[in-house]
Amino acid sequence: MIDSFFPYYFNYEIVPFLWDVWPIYWDQMYEQLRLFECKTVFVTVKKMSEKLRNDLGINAFYIPEGIDTTVYNRGVPLKDRKFDVLEIGRQYKKYHDVLQGLSLSKTITLNSSSIDVNGNLIDSKLQFETAEEMYAALPQYRVMVNFPQSLTNPAKAGDLETLTQRYWEAMLSGCLIIGMCPQELIDLIGYNPVIEVSWDNAQQQLLDILENIADYQSLVDKNYNTAQALASWEARMPTILNDLHEAGYFE
Repeated sequence: MIDSFFPYYFNYEIVPFLWDVWPIYWDQMYEQLRLFECKTVFVTVKKMSEKLRNDLGINAFYIPEGIDTTVYNRGVPLKDRKFDVLEIGRQYKKYHDVLQGLSLSKTITLNSSSIDVNGNLIDSKLQFETAEEMYAALPQYRVMVNFPQSLTNPAKAGDLETLTQRYWEAMLSGCLIIGMCPQELIDLIGYNPVIEVSWDNAQQQLLDILENIADYQSLVDKNYNTAQALASWEARMPTILNDLHEAGYFE
């Protein structure tokens, strides 16, 4: 963080905007916020904004994660897509085992994550070598698996369940999301865009969804339109400016 402050802290008050505020970074983050006497900070994790206000007594404003909406492709309707399930990012082993069972029996087509539950690269090739390759691939899948990092990597995230770009990527690519929805996303858009896993019958749930995939097109269309309206950083700017005004930075 300190590298981003240089050389501006010589002449200006620093108002940081913080991502990835996981517990492993707290000591360094707190030290630097105190060192540079930061009075105001923006953070993309709601629970962390509350903690910063309580611990440091500063203006800590929550701003939901945003994304560049222009680089994603809505794709064709779900029923016309080539592949079934995409598991991207770090695996959530409990559901990964469900997917693996169906894939090994050749019941579904699966592109599984290259990163295991411990953060290790499973093979020598990344799932997508470039961002452009990922943008092109996402709209070819009917279902995209998404779980918060508090489940997939609790050693790093602790109990900070938060909205990440992965949810926006799925919505903007017209994929049906299966997994778990962070409360931050529900609060932001006013509904749950995710099909929550039914752990009692997870395999059959997925098979039923794929067999009747066209029934979910209306949800996917709603998710796409919602993301177009609310996912961009441009959509965050009125809130950011209002927060700065509230903190006394504008007349």
